[in-house]
Amino acid sequence: MIFRRFQSPVCFAWFVLPLALLFTGCRPETNSTDSGSSTTALYGAPTGTASTQIARSARFATNAEGWDTNAFFVLSTELSPATLVHSASPHLTVFGGMTNAGLGAPRYVAWPTREGPRTFNRGDKLDVSVMAEGWVLVWWAGAAGWTNWDCPWALFLQHKPDRMSLDEDGLHLDFPKQAGDVVMMPLYGYEKLPLENFNFRATNQLAEPKVKVKTWEWPTVITRDPLTRIRYWIAATRDFPIHCEESFRVDREKGTVVVRSKIHRRAIIDDWKSRRVKLSPISPALALAAKDGAFPSRFSERWFDLELPTPFGPLLGIEGVDEYDTTFATLRYVNEMETISETDPGTNAVATSTRAALRQIAAMPDPSLRTARGAFWYARALPHLDGTTRSNIIPALQTFLGERLAASGEIIEPNLIPAAWAYAHNSGDWELIRRHWAKLKQLFKNPETMTWAGIGSAGDGAVGEAAAVCLAFARMAYKVGDMDGYHYGCLAFTRELAALAARQRSGEYARKHQPWHSLEVLAEDVTATGYQLNARGWQFSEPKPAGAGTPSAVQRWSGFIDFDVARFCRDYLKADFRKEFAGDASKPGPDGQSSMVQLRSLLFNEGPSRADAATKLAAAGTGASRIADCLAILRATQPTELRTLIPAGNASGFVTGLEREDSVGNSALIVAISRSQADQSMSSWPALSWPNWSTPAGVPWTFGQIRPVRDAKASPPKHLPINWNSVIHGNAVQ
Repeated sequence: MIFRRFQSPVCFAWFVLPLALLFTGCRPETNSTDSGSSTTALYGAPTGTASTQIARSARFATNAEGWDTNAFFVLSTELSPATLVHSASPHLTVFGGMTNAGLGAPRYVAWPTREGPRTFNRGDKLDVSVMAEGWVLVWWAGAAGWTNWDCPWALFLQHKPDRMSLDEDGLHLDFPKQAGDVVMMPLYGYEKLPLENFNFRATNQLAEPKVKVKTWEWPTVITRDPLTRIRYWIAATRDFPIHCEESFRVDREKGTVVVRSKIHRRAIIDDWKSRRVKLSPISPALALAAKDGAFPSRFSERWFDLELPTPFGPLLGIEGVDEYDTTFATLRYVNEMETISETDPGTNAVATSTRAALRQIAAMPDPSLRTARGAFWYARALPHLDGTTRSNIIPALQTFLGERLAASGEIIEPNLIPAAWAYAHNSGDWELIRRHWAKLKQLFKNPETMTWAGIGSAGDGAVGEAAAVCLAFARMAYKVGDMDGYHYGCLAFTRELAALAARQRSGEYARKHQPWHSLEVLAEDVTATGYQLNARGWQFSEPKPAGAGTPSAVQRWSGFIDFDVARFCRDYLKADFRKEFAGDASKPGPDGQSSMVQLRSLLFNEGPSRADAATKLAAAGTGASRIADCLAILRATQPTELRTLIPAGNASGFVTGLEREDSVGNSALIVAISRSQADQSMSSWPALSWPNWSTPAGVPWTFGQIRPVRDAKASPPKHLPINWNSVIHGNAVQ
C-alpha cells in the first residue's frame, strides 16, 4: 500500500459544452466595481463588537467527567475508522453471536510470531504464548452468509494474551490481568473485498481497485499490503483521537474563514512498545470537496491519503501534529452580492419584454406572496418594479413577515431567513429585522445538525438551500450589529459550501467504491440526497435512477435560489453540473421549485435568445415562480455587477465554533455501535454494525457483539456522548 501525500492548491474548474435550444452563449462573469471600503460598502462599518470568548455547550460536561474510569466501555468516534474497547476484565469476546444474525464467525485468524505471521482456521488450537507484535487479523473468506464480499478486521492489543480461541461464537481472548484497551477496525474501511468465487466489480464490468486484495490466499501467506496497513494503523492508534476541538476566525481583510482543529487523544502504552504515529484526521466530506484542489481551501500542514474509504468520503490525515488550520477563501460570497442592472437597455428586446412581464406579474400579487419562498422572490423583484407596484408590495411583505416572525411558539421554517433578508435589503426596512432578531436567531438551526465527518447539515435537502439560509443570516447579523452572529453565519455558510461540493462529488466516489449500501449497481448519473449520521454516510435517491419515484433535476434543485451561492457554483462546480442539465432546458418547475430557466441562468449564465421565448418561459406557475423566471432571464441577458455589502476589516479572534451548540452529534465513521436484537439473552451488549446493509436474516449487518465475559447478560446499556465527536457505550455484568 502506498499512502499518497499532497497539499491541495486553490484552483477553478471550468468546462464548456454546446448550449441548449433557445439559449444564448454564456455572458462574461461579473466583476466587482466596489473597492470594499466602509464608505462604499452598502452596509457600512460594523456597529457591534464581537466576543473574544464564547463558551462551549455544557451538554457534554457531565458525561465527560470520569468517563474513562468505567470498567467496561466501547468508544465510538467519527474521528477514526477504528473503535476503542476498554475492559478491566481478564476476558474479551469480539465478533460474538453472529450466527444469530445469519452470519458465520470469522473463518481465519492470524497474528505475528518470531518466524512471521501465521494463519489458523476457526476451531484450531491456538498457542499465543509468543506473540511478536500486538495485532490480530481475522477475515471471513466465504463463511456462512458471506457470499458477496469479505471485510478483514484488525485488532490492536494493549496487553499480551495468554489464551485465544476462535469458534462459532466469535474470537475469545484471555489475559493474565485485564484486557485493557483494544482497538479494532475494518482494515480496508468501507471497501468490500472480492471473494474467490464472486467479484462484484468484475461481474458488473466495474473498474477494479488499484490494490488487488485476495483474502482467500491469506491462509497460505499474508501478503505485503495487509501487513503494511496493520503496522501503520497500530502505530496511528497508540494515540487514539477522541475529540476535535474546533475554533474559527473570520478575516475580512483577506476574505477568509479559518477553522482550527485541535485533536485530543487517549494514549495507549502497549506491552510491545509499538511505534507511535500521531495522526490528525481531516473530515472525509471536506476531503471529498478539497482533495482535487477544485475548492477554495488550504491546509496549514501537508496531508496524505490514507487510501481507506468511508461512507462520507476519503480519509486524509496529517502526521506529527495535534493542531492544524484550514483556510477557506469563501468570504467574498458573503460580503459581495451579485446584482442585476436596474436600467432597461432598450436595444435588448428579451430584457425589455421580460422586465415588462415582471412588472405585470408583480402588479397582481397572488397567494404565493404569503409563503416564505414566494416572499423571497417578490422581495428580490423590488428593485425592478415601478413605484406604484413597489409601494404596494412592500407593505404586503412587511405584514406577512412580521406576522410569521411574531407568531408564538417555535417556527420550523428556515426559508423565512432568506425572505427576511431579501425584504430588508431591497426595501431598506431593517427595523423589522432588528425587532425580530431573536426569533430569526432561533430559526437559524443549520449548525445544530452539522458534524465533523459530514461538514455541513445532515439529512436530505435541496441543493444550495442550506447555504442560502446561512448566507442570509450572516448578512442580517452584520447589518443589525450582531458580530458574533455574522461570524457564526460565515462559518456555517463556509461549511455548507464544502458540503455542497462534496455532495456533488459523492456519486462518483460511491460508484468507485461499489458495492455501496447494497448490491445494486449505482447508475452513472446517480446523485446524493444528503448524508445521514453514524456511519450511514451519503445517501442516494435510487441505485438505478430510472424508477418512477426518482426525483427529477427540478425537484432536487428546488431550493437553489440564491445568486451568490450560484456564483460559487459557477466558480468551482460548473463542470460537475453540465452533465446533469443536458436535457430539456425550457420546462418550468412546479410551484415553489426552481425551473430549468432559473437553473440554466444561475449555473451557466444562459438565457433565451428571443423575446417570444422569454415570454413563454415565464408564463406558467404562481406569481412567485414566474417572477423567479423573469429575474433569471434578466440576469442572463443584461449586465450584472458585484456590489460590496460588508467592508474589509481586521480579523476576529479565534472563538468556539459548532461546539457552542447542543448539536445532534455524530459518533461513528465507518462502523456503528448497535444492540443486537437477534440474541435476546445478550441483546444489551454492544455490537458492531453497518446500518445500511442487511444480513441474510434480514437484520442490519453485524460484525458481532463485544463482551467482557463469555456467558452473561448485560445490564441496561448506557450511551454517553462525551463530546460532539465521540460516544461511549457501557454495560455492567448482571
